Amino acid sequence: MRHWTDTKIRAFAFCNIMSLIIIRIMEYKATINGIKMSPQILKQELKDLKEVILVYTENKVQKKITHRSTVQKKLWEIFNLDNMKT
Repeated sequence: MRHWTDTKIRAFAFCNIMSLIIIRIMEYKATINGIKMSPQILKQELKDLKEVILVYTENKVQKKITHRSTVQKKLWEIFNLDNMKT
């Protein structure tokens, strides 16, 4: 840890605990939907998803998601990523 003041140490600990809670909730949600995987694999599968924004003209912009595997498609549905704001 590279923080020295109490407030920065507390903020660092808070961020770590929150990220752990979030990944465990995501792991649980995936498991109850039939996808059993470790947190590391879950993060990697989600990390591999990419959004591409195609700009044709000022008025015509299109968002595309790169090719998704079967597991990624299922995770996309489980976490309702269609409704995620960018």
